[in-house]
Amino acid sequence: MISQLQSCWRWTWVVKVPVTYTVDGKTYETTVDIEVNVVESKTKPIVVFEGDEITPAYVKEKVEPVTIDGNKGTANEPKSSDIFKTNGKAGESGLKIPTTVTHNVDGTEVTEDVTVPVTVLPRTEGEVDVPKGATPDKVKETLKNKANELIKTPDFPAKVPEGYTVTVGEIPEIPADIANKKGEPVVVKVPVTFTSPDGTTYTSEIPVTVNVKGSEVKPVYVVEGNQPKPADVNEAVTPDKGGDLTPVTEADINKDVPTDKVKVEQLI
Repeated sequence: MISQLQSCWRWTWVVKVPVTYTVDGKTYETTVDIEVNVVESKTKPIVVFEGDEITPAYVKEKVEPVTIDGNKGTANEPKSSDIFKTNGKAGESGLKIPTTVTHNVDGTEVTEDVTVPVTVLPRTEGEVDVPKGATPDKVKETLKNKANELIKTPDFPAKVPEGYTVTVGEIPEIPADIANKKGEPVVVKVPVTFTSPDGTTYTSEIPVTVNVKGSEVKPVYVVEGNQPKPADVNEAVTPDKGGDLTPVTEADINKDVPTDKVKVEQLI
C-alpha cells in the first residue's frame, strides 16, 4: 500500500514493504514503512521578444533548485543546442528549454531534469506619410494612431499570449523640423508595453518610419497684366507619390489676385 503526501516542492510516498522473519522455527510476516521523497526544483518562465537571444546563463537564472537534507541543489546551464532562436516563435505555445539540477544525496550525485517555459512576445513595425510642413504635434498624433493600428491588426493580436494586454506609450520627443526633410525618412521608436496576467510588464518599441510627402512646384510666368491659365498652373504642380492634384479653376485664379500683379505662389 502506498500513501501520498504533497508539500511544496517535495512529494513523499510511504511504501509499506513486506518483511518475513523466522523465530524459533515460526515464520512471521509484517511490513516496514519506507519513506520515499521525490523532490522537484522550481522554474520561472522566460519572457522575451521575438528576435531576442536567449543565453544559457539566462536559462540557469530561471531555475530555483530545491534543498535536500539541508543541501541546496546546483542549477546547470543548458546545452547551447537546446536553445532555440526566437525569430518566428511569437504566438507559439509549449516552448521549453531543458536543463538540469545537480544534487548531493548522502555523497551520491543525483541529476534532476527540469524544463524552463518560454514565452515569446511579438514585434511589429510600420510607416506613415506626413505632409511637408506638418507640426511636430501633428506628426506625434499620426505616429500614435499608427502604432495603435499596428497592435490591432489581425496578425499581431493572434501572437499575443492569452491574458496579456498591450498598450502604446507616449511618443518621444521628435525633431522640430522632422516634417521638413522630404526624401529623408526618419525612424521613430514608439514605446509599447505588454502586461501579463500577474501584472508583470515588458516594454518594447515599435519602429515607425516617417516619410515626408510634398509636391513639386514649378513657377508659372506670365506677362504683367495677364492672368495665368488654369492649365499652366495645374501642369506646374507634380503631386508626390500617392497624392492627387485638385485642379485649379479660373475662378480660383481670379479670387483675390490683382490684375496688375500675379502672385502665383499664393495659389499653389
